Amino acid sequence: MSDEAAAPKCVECGEPLAQAITPDDVITLKGHRVRFRRHTDFLLCRKSMTLYRVNDIREGRVIPVTDEELVKEGEAEIAPGEDRRGSS
Repeated sequence: MSDEAAAPKCVECGEPLAQAITPDDVITLKGHRVRFRRHTDFLLCRKSMTLYRVNDIREGRVIPVTDEELVKEGEAEIAPGEDRRGSS
C-alpha cells in the first residue's frame, strides 16, 4: 500500500490542487516534489484561488481555509478600516 494520497481537488471548482500528497511531500501539478512540514503550509487552487492547509489534505479533509481562520491564527491581518465580514 502506498503512502501517496490520491490527487486532491478543490471543493469550489473541482480543479486538481496537486498530483499527489505524501507524508513528507506535495507533488505539484508539474511533477515537482515540495517538502511541506509546518502546520502553516498551504495549497492554493489556481482556478478559484481557494486556500487549503496541507495537513488537512493529508488527513483526508479537503476543507477551504477562511480569511477569519487566517486572522485568528495570526497568518493574516485585517487592513485598517477593512470590515471583518468582507463587505465594504
